[in-house]
Amino acid sequence: MTATPRTLPLETAASSPPGSGATRAGKRLGFLPALEGIRGVALFIVLTDHIGLFIVPRYSPWLVPGGFVAMDIFFTLSGFLITALLLGELARTGTIDFGKFFKRRAVRLLPALLLVLGAHYLLTLYLGTSLHVENRSDLFALTFTANYQHSLGITPPWDLNIIWSLAVEVQFYLVWPFMLWAIYRWGRTVRRMAFAMVAIIVAASITRAVEFQRWGWEAVYYRFEGRIDAFVIGGLLSLFWFHDRLPRRLIPWLALVGWVVLITVLWTGRFPQHYLYQWGYLGLNLAGGAVIAACLFNDGIWARILSARFLRLAGRVSYSFYLVHMQVYFWVITRRPWWPAWQQIVVALSGSIVLGSICYLVAERPLLGRPPMRKWRKSTPADADPTPAPS
Repeated sequence: MTATPRTLPLETAASSPPGSGATRAGKRLGFLPALEGIRGVALFIVLTDHIGLFIVPRYSPWLVPGGFVAMDIFFTLSGFLITALLLGELARTGTIDFGKFFKRRAVRLLPALLLVLGAHYLLTLYLGTSLHVENRSDLFALTFTANYQHSLGITPPWDLNIIWSLAVEVQFYLVWPFMLWAIYRWGRTVRRMAFAMVAIIVAASITRAVEFQRWGWEAVYYRFEGRIDAFVIGGLLSLFWFHDRLPRRLIPWLALVGWVVLITVLWTGRFPQHYLYQWGYLGLNLAGGAVIAACLFNDGIWARILSARFLRLAGRVSYSFYLVHMQVYFWVITRRPWWPAWQQIVVALSGSIVLGSICYLVAERPLLGRPPMRKWRKSTPADADPTPAPS
């Protein structure tokens, strides 16, 4: 007797006529506080890593020399959340409203980005630095291709170099809805969809290793094709979560292993280490996926830890803080180089908090309709915002 592959529940739901009363299987993505908390953890890693790299480089490597792991966490988390939203839409309608998806992403990303780029342009005029470099950097930023500047032999202003991760994020937004729709139409079963995602992950890992041998780490580190496996690992996690295929009893132990891997690389990682581009980044992304999986069950120990209020607050404002912090660091380094290291660190972090909060309050919260931080609602789909601090 031949076993029949299990048909996706969302396929049955999507094919039912509206109002038919058919059960639509799969989970509705509500607000999972631990996911906001893990975003906060990643933000703290980025802020600390950049202090060690730029403000006190004479002590480098400083505390978290492998701070690049934060990017892998951000990307994997984004892949999970975006895929969960899209799978939910497929379950409800059988298709994806691409126009609506892109509009929501634009509303989420552009206001804060435009505010920060505008402020940076005014600062450039005030300081009298090169407008040619500024205009070129703004062009790459606004076309979301900043991650390929290094591949073209262009060195951006280092306080705008962080835009590379936002470019990677947007490139994922541009291709993944179409890829997921095609995988869904072809797959129709969890097993076949998972197979397609695993194939993408393997292909991306091989591509990264080949490009590293050809071009070296600096170009490959920023390129989308060498980063897509992090997003798709998050997507694979989302697929299993959506269809209740996660081994819940094993998740806490897998998360423990994931934390051990991430913390080990955080304390020992260096650029460039060949193993990262051969298999290391794949391992980091899988570790990040295990950590994120543990956040999906609110009664688990990891979810309770990462739901701490201060982590959730940091996660909520992480995008604005990420965009502004390097400009504050740049001002401290170039305008107050004689200050002792401790004073530079205090001013850099304080300035990032002030300007990041202003950016959030002006450019993010009003457009997203978010409530004040004191009102912690338990679940609405709108609160499950998939944009990380890019990232």
